[in-house]
Amino acid sequence: MTEDEWGEGKPVRFIVRPVDSEPVVARERRPREFPELPPSELQLVARLVHRERADELDFGSEEHLRAVLAEFDLRRLTKQVRKALMDALERPYPHVDAALGEVVPK
Repeated sequence: MTEDEWGEGKPVRFIVRPVDSEPVVARERRPREFPELPPSELQLVARLVHRERADELDFGSEEHLRAVLAEFDLRRLTKQVRKALMDALERPYPHVDAALGEVVPK
């Protein structure tokens, strides 16, 4: 299955998953760089972080975005990274909603 999650029409940025695989999985970043992280994976992690820390983090706040980056062992919240994160958080991904229904909160 191939998806253009960024909506750019650039095949190099398409997400490719085996047909019978989970629709979205939160994985360790390494050896991937930030631009290689699928937006649905970013959104899944962001929503899980918020679910666990909703009492202290506003969704999409700088602190929230930094917590998401920390989950991927990243630290630099540049303007470009902030924009990419916010774009990923604002897009509708029904498969993220479905995955969250399957995830048991800690």
